[in-house]
Amino acid sequence: MVKRLGSVPPNLNLEALEIDVKNYVEEYGSLSLRDFDLSGALNRMVEIIHQYQIVLPPACSLLLKTLAVLEGTSRGLNPSFCLAELIEPYQVKVLKNRFSLDRMLLGAFRLWEW
Repeated sequence: MVKRLGSVPPNLNLEALEIDVKNYVEEYGSLSLRDFDLSGALNRMVEIIHQYQIVLPPACSLLLKTLAVLEGTSRGLNPSFCLAELIEPYQVKVLKNRFSLDRMLLGAFRLWEW
């Protein structure tokens, strides 16, 4: 996904990137929302992106930075605050939209036209 989202160097070590992303998902994917450290996960993601010299669009970079700062600031003010819990209902809505039958049919139609 990151590879499709950003600009990647021509000599990208795709196998190493896949291993790092797999390790990232294993580390953060199994945590409950209460235990999930969004700021830490975002910072680790940025480290991987920089390590492989992937250049994200400015809007994407700004979103990552904003979420990390928001999470860190919120936890500083209230240690029990969890931005991930706050975002969860929107995530469900986005996933439902992304995998809706209408959207899949539209994608299939576009492929067929191509």
